[in-house]
Amino acid sequence: MPVVHGGFALVRQTDDRVAIRQIVTIATDKITVRCLNGEADIDIPRSQVKALERIIGSCELV
Repeated sequence: MPVVHGGFALVRQTDDRVAIRQIVTIATDKITVRCLNGEADIDIPRSQVKALERIIGSCELV
């Protein structure tokens, strides 16, 4: 499944920075992400994004 709006992804940038971010919007020219603390949205130009890798969570109850 692809990365979707509101989902979480590992964002790999062309300068080798990697971060887990919530995806706000995906446009042809930029990707807007939200920091995990929810305080800021950041626009990243598509030309600076090497890959978006969807994160799937799981939970185990004990």
